Amino acid sequence: MNINFKVEQDYKEALKWFRKAAEQDYSRAQYALGSMYFQGKGVGKDYAEALKWFRKAADQDYGKAQYAIGRMYENGEGVGQDYAKALKWYRKAADQDNECSQYALGIIYKNEKA
Repeated sequence: MNINFKVEQDYKEALKWFRKAAEQDYSRAQYALGSMYFQGKGVGKDYAEALKWFRKAADQDYGKAQYAIGRMYENGEGVGQDYAKALKWYRKAADQDNECSQYALGIIYKNEKA
């Protein structure tokens, strides 16, 4: 989707519309909403809320969300650092052809963290 409307950036307005779509089980909106919470854009940074929305999208096989969860576990962001869980989520995302996860898996196996 390529949208080139000229409007003022408004994270709170974006958050409102992402939430409406996310509550209707739209995985891309769930991921976007999770990202807003993860980054603290339009809301306070809230890793638990980010993980909740990433998980909803990931459960629908949305690779970007699966990768995001893997990163959270790898880096211990809002969850206990857990390489086994990170590896699990990276593999799920890689199966969805997520390039970032495929790269992360290569790095993990190159460094023998797995």
